[in-house]
Amino acid sequence: PTFPMSRLQDFRLLPVKFDETCRTSHVMYIKKHHVRQDEDSLPSERTLFVVGVPPLCTEEALKNIFVANGEVTGVFLRKRPGACPMTHAQDSSHCHYQSHPSEMGFKVGYVVFKETSACDRALKMDPVVDRYLSTPNCQIVTGMKRWIQDYRAKWHDPNLLQAEIDEYMTNFDNQATKAQEEQEASQGKPDKEGWVTVTRSKKSLKQGELKRTEIRRAKKKRKEKELLNFYQFQQRETKREQIAQLRKKFEEDKHRVSVMRAARKFKPY
Repeated sequence: PTFPMSRLQDFRLLPVKFDETCRTSHVMYIKKHHVRQDEDSLPSERTLFVVGVPPLCTEEALKNIFVANGEVTGVFLRKRPGACPMTHAQDSSHCHYQSHPSEMGFKVGYVVFKETSACDRALKMDPVVDRYLSTPNCQIVTGMKRWIQDYRAKWHDPNLLQAEIDEYMTNFDNQATKAQEEQEASQGKPDKEGWVTVTRSKKSLKQGELKRTEIRRAKKKRKEKELLNFYQFQQRETKREQIAQLRKKFEEDKHRVSVMRAARKFKPY
């Protein structure tokens, strides 16, 4: 096939086919990657920006398209343009299982070359030459095999997962022990400026816990008292009891006064 238009604004057109059995081509758009703030993983002079990457295309398949122009040091696929994620080689805390599902649909790609001249040669690739994403050396799995592969990828080896958990907990325990030893060693000792860091002892912690327990009990009792007269009928009964007690006390005081008057011996007349 012929492609009379090889450019679209700043992009160059690069037709690709899925494999040798395909008759039609899919067009990807490529240009040099330019951003205001340069990234270490995506140097502007050596990075090729690819738009319209097919959904089933892998990083290895995209690398095979451009590797003829020079050595490729990295390939990144994203759902939309943006900062590239950290690779497994750069990430020391790499897990054995996938934390995020693979992106579906058309994507954008970043192809990083070792030399600037290789990136320039990639921009001059002939659009008439047939290029295939799926080759015998790098075959893209499709159909039922792809579904089975994706399903199996969801389940991880429990031995690898347990080994990773044990390693993480061992490192965590070592760091906690080291921090505690450093804290005990520096306790009561002045620093470079002469300040002494005062830390809480276990005794003070226990006293603080007792105080907090007493406060919680007092709050619970106060809450129970507040709930005694929560309903209106409880409030009415409480008022009735208070009035009855006041009346009873009034009658007792009245009787006591009458007895005192009757027992009074002093008679002026």
